[in-house]
Amino acid sequence: MKLKAIIFDMDGLLVDTETYWQKAEIEAFSEVGVSLTLEDCKRVMGLRCDEAVGVFLERYDLRLDISHMVSLIEAKVITMAEKEPKILPGVIQAIELFRHLGLKIAVCSSSSSRVIHGVLKAAGLLETFGLLVSAEKESYGKPHPAVYLTALSSLGIQHFEALVFEDSIFGIVAAKAAKIPVVAVPNVLPRTDPRFGIADTVIESMDEVTEKWLFDFLK
Repeated sequence: MKLKAIIFDMDGLLVDTETYWQKAEIEAFSEVGVSLTLEDCKRVMGLRCDEAVGVFLERYDLRLDISHMVSLIEAKVITMAEKEPKILPGVIQAIELFRHLGLKIAVCSSSSSRVIHGVLKAAGLLETFGLLVSAEKESYGKPHPAVYLTALSSLGIQHFEALVFEDSIFGIVAAKAAKIPVVAVPNVLPRTDPRFGIADTVIESMDEVTEKWLFDFLK
């Protein structure tokens, strides 16, 4: 495997925003009289926001404007990230390692460009990545591979020249469907969740990513 690029998911992988999404979804729907549960939110983790809202509307048989709900949720997430930006353990060290090795680094997220820029700016990471790819303009978000295929095309590389880091099941499925090797880094879901078995490997956190770990993985 000739590695040329690292592709990161953002929410729950680079920045600890999964709980922000859950809180924002619960708050936004409570404002229209709907009580979402934490389990409702966990089921849609990794989906594009409009698709997650669509799941909620169908589940609770609601007739609400999806774009309005998405805008409300996204605004809440960005506000929470600005108040308390939380870069996850090992992320900075891993980025520095990949840069040292001369690898391209990119973000490939289900979040909109608005959220990607807002969250990464709040965390001081906006200028870190050479490429930011959002699923917002794709016909389908994760678990469909479209956003990863777009990232590969934009980077000018083949699927076997990239390595993805993902925390969500939907994200892992998307990367595997694009035929890209993927490392699972569980955040909200337990590492023991059997669905993580489709990843090429599973690690506890980005703290485990060292030069030796990378070379051992690539063997």
